[in-house]
Amino acid sequence: MHNFNFAFILGYSLVRNTSSLWVTLLREKYGLNELLPLAVRKGSCTSLWRAIANSWDLLHDNLSWSLRNGGSVNFLQDVWIPSLGPLRNHLLDHVSPGFNIPFAEVITNEGNWNLGKLSLFFHLDCNNAYCRHQMS
Repeated sequence: MHNFNFAFILGYSLVRNTSSLWVTLLREKYGLNELLPLAVRKGSCTSLWRAIANSWDLLHDNLSWSLRNGGSVNFLQDVWIPSLGPLRNHLLDHVSPGFNIPFAEVITNEGNWNLGKLSLFFHLDCNNAYCRHQMS
């Protein structure tokens, strides 16, 4: 358990401290091009990286984002509403869960939900948490 916790903290640092030299080196060595990829598993790796990879799913599914302008938050893959987890788990059947869409594309210039865009991905019931979520 201690090693898992340590690996979890290191995984968090890979996302949070991207300008740190050790983070830059690990990200380059293992080809992490996205800020928060869905998976980091690699076939041939160090025991440290294997430990990080083993904790990655839990880390990925439990991080929340500060939306700001929404340009760097992936609406479907990133957890930005903690009670729902990643919205890829709530897609319509015909939508690929690997599809990427920036959060900024599902809101209007006025800061309201782009319901036309959202209806391409979800059954819209504005009692759902993503319709109720306040944008600020």
